[in-house]
Amino acid sequence: MSRLDVALCKLTLAAMSGLSACGGPPSAPGGAPASGVLTAATDGAATTPSAKATTTDTSAHPATSRADVPRPSADPSGSPAAPPSARPAASCARPPYVVAPPYPEAWLDEAAASAGRDMGAWPTRPMVGPFATRDLARPGCTELARLPAAPPFDELVHCTTGDPRRPLGPDNIAEHVLVVRTARGFWAHELVRERWPHGDPSGDEARVARVAELVAVDRVGDAGAELTAVTEDGPPGGSKTRRVLVCGLGPSGVPACADVRVAAGGPFHGAGSLLYRLTLGCDGTLDLAGWEGGARVKLVHGLATLAFP
Repeated sequence: MSRLDVALCKLTLAAMSGLSACGGPPSAPGGAPASGVLTAATDGAATTPSAKATTTDTSAHPATSRADVPRPSADPSGSPAAPPSARPAASCARPPYVVAPPYPEAWLDEAAASAGRDMGAWPTRPMVGPFATRDLARPGCTELARLPAAPPFDELVHCTTGDPRRPLGPDNIAEHVLVVRTARGFWAHELVRERWPHGDPSGDEARVARVAELVAVDRVGDAGAELTAVTEDGPPGGSKTRRVLVCGLGPSGVPACADVRVAAGGPFHGAGSLLYRLTLGCDGTLDLAGWEGGARVKLVHGLATLAFP
């Protein structure tokens, strides 16, 4: 071959397959082996977080000095987060379901910008049932709200075992319950409950409870409605623990609920506190981004798959 023919051959084969049959493997820029360049490019794509401007917002928590708080790690173990595994494409076009934190926090955006760790399948708990009637599903439960039927749920009721007209006390402790009816009968699931110390020597405070949101809509694109509830419980004038429950019906025919704690411990970085932003995509991807407190504050970003058995 002429020198021109060899050069054209090299260019053509390199464009087609990255290999060369016209004189050996192609050289990478700077003389590095092609395999080294590919590895570096792959590693960079897997570990570099998406570009997102973040700021340190101290105005939300004036009593907390960020200079006094240890720099958070990328995840609970302190090691770089692993890239998530491949997930199926979304089966619907609606926007994701987002539960925002109860107060603003710049660290949530910083956590979300990091690579998410794959947490696998998010656990669910089956509802109790089936029962022939609603009263059998949860005796002595006073109806507080009724949602329109949303298949596969023919009836959806939020009820309480306490008296909503009276304050929390040793003889009035409310349990908030979700009662649903499917083709197999009635099912019950506890949403949140109140607590009275009853002279508990541990000194725990009374905890009031409420259901801040209860909605039935197709969240994960499976042609059936899911029930999403946001609950809060905590001391009467103190910081509340916030949870998100997502309930649905899978192939087993037994409704089940996922329970995700998204806020606890108050607006400062004390031991045991946490704050998350929850995003549920219509492909069933559950995205949690935020931080957990303790001796060292840790940024956490996790991706899980939500599916009902």
